[in-house]
Parts: sequence; C-alpha cells; structure tokens
Amino acid sequence: MKKNHLIITVLIMSISSVIYAQTESSPDNRLLAKYSTEYLSNLQETQPQMIEYLNFELNNGFSFVDIPEEKAEQFPYLRYFNGKEQGDIVEEIPTGSLNLALYEYERNYSSRTTYRIGSNQAIVFYSIKEMTELFNSSHDE
Repeated sequence: MKKNHLIITVLIMSISSVIYAQTESSPDNRLLAKYSTEYLSNLQETQPQMIEYLNFELNNGFSFVDIPEEKAEQFPYLRYFNGKEQGDIVEEIPTGSLNLALYEYERNYSSRTTYRIGSNQAIVFYSIKEMTELFNSSHDE
C-alpha cells in the first residue's frame, strides 16, 4: 500500500512540474529590442506574470486604422525607439512582422493613444485599463 501511495505521489508531482513548466512564460525575443537580457531574466525570476503581460502586449495591445490625411495631422507620428533620444519617424509598418518593442509610444490609463504612420494610417494603442482586462480575460479561458 505504501508503495502505491509513493508511486501516486511521484506521478502527481511529475505531472504538476510538467504543467508548471508549460505555463511558465519565457520572454519573447522581440522584447530584446527594448529591454536587456538581464532585465528580462530578473523579471522572469521576480515577476513572471509581467513577462506574460509584455508578451501578450506584443500581440494584442494595438490595432491599425486607416484615416484620411487631413485627420492624420492631429496625431503625433509614431517613432522608432532610440533610448533617450527621439527616434526617426515610422513611415510604414509591415503588418506581418510587427514588433512593438521597436517603437516609442505611451499608453494612457483610461484612454487609447493614437499615432500616425505615414499619411493615411494610424496605430491605436489600447489603454492600460483595457490591456489589463484583456490580459486577465485571456487567463480566465
């Protein structure tokens, strides 16, 4: 009986460790465009859910819209991330290879922010509040 109990315990522990390993997130390589390996490793150890959030944001934190040129003028240009200096203006984003970490943008708490790309396209960044709701609902599924 003790042998069966031991086998069941080992089996449960093995399954638990496999499930934990599958749910533990690794930083998406695209994040390296903005964050150092050391910073991401530290986050992974101390705040693994933040890594999940950053990964989620890369794929779900924005939408593209077409806008008339005269309306585009009211929005600031999206710029490339360049550390402390202002980066170059983004004229075009290939939709199949978007990496948000390459761009400098702000995300407001309760309202979306819009940046123009070229003369008639814009990227809309969801608010922090929206992102939190989206992220949390993705974990509820």
